[in-house]
Amino acid sequence: MLNADFASLPRNERGDILNLSDVFLDLTDAQIDRLSDDDWTRVQEYQEEIEIMKADFLEHEMPLYDRPTLDTSNPTN
Repeated sequence: MLNADFASLPRNERGDILNLSDVFLDLTDAQIDRLSDDDWTRVQEYQEEIEIMKADFLEHEMPLYDRPTLDTSNPTN
């Protein structure tokens, strides 16, 4: 996200970004470091949740795609 866009994000009276969950993926590491303590913690939680969802997907969904297909053209299989 461009710094001008980051600076123009709607914020509450404490300076926390409104709707942070909608934009956190677009933030640079430098912008994340400039967040308020509350926003920084929320971004860390969002990132952790994504890692958990990715691990869950790989554990439970990917095996479905990795299964060998049956070769029905050879009746001895």
